[in-house]
Amino acid sequence: MDIDYKTVIDFSNLKKIVDEKGFRYSFIAEKAGLRGDVLGRIFRNEVFPKTDLTAKLAFILNVSVSEIVSFKLNENKTKMTWFEDRELPYSPDGEITGEVTYEPLRLMMNMYLDYLYDQTGKEKTVNDLFDLIEPYRRRNGLSPFLNNAVEASLKSRYGEGYKSARTDRKYKAKGLTPQTRLKLKNDRPLNIRAIYDICNFFGCSVDWVMSYK
Repeated sequence: MDIDYKTVIDFSNLKKIVDEKGFRYSFIAEKAGLRGDVLGRIFRNEVFPKTDLTAKLAFILNVSVSEIVSFKLNENKTKMTWFEDRELPYSPDGEITGEVTYEPLRLMMNMYLDYLYDQTGKEKTVNDLFDLIEPYRRRNGLSPFLNNAVEASLKSRYGEGYKSARTDRKYKAKGLTPQTRLKLKNDRPLNIRAIYDICNFFGCSVDWVMSYK
């Protein structure tokens, strides 16, 4: 791995928040739908919850997501300063149930795209930015080799040497996967590593990318 995520993603403050609020661990685990031993493993950074569970835990404790998980980012002073000068665009409101939402990211992206246009005069889109964020699986060669799988399937079905336009077509994947983009759009659970990659690219805290609704 190019990044050891266990050194840059930290849930240890979750235990501190639970203790400060005086909750029993068993109560938090039950409310979150967890076994007590799993909650303990999260405290110790042995396992990372997905974004839906992370949001649920923050909701139960009535805190922001950044109070229970922190990221150690690659320092880029220029990027980080942009966030220091601005207020978070989202806070939970209304009938809150604790479901994960990426509305902070959507609002932040609109602000960021307006900023880029003011600076460069060039129109950019959300997908233009997402194209620049390589996911950890692809960066580390863990993505499945789809072309090889297709070729093997065709050989098995039609025999050795079979060719088609499909096998000759070359596709260069870049940026966040279509599946990740769809989950971000529809507020579906994601691996917390994907959230880290987004925050690391922009130089922002987790609260600029996800929260609960």
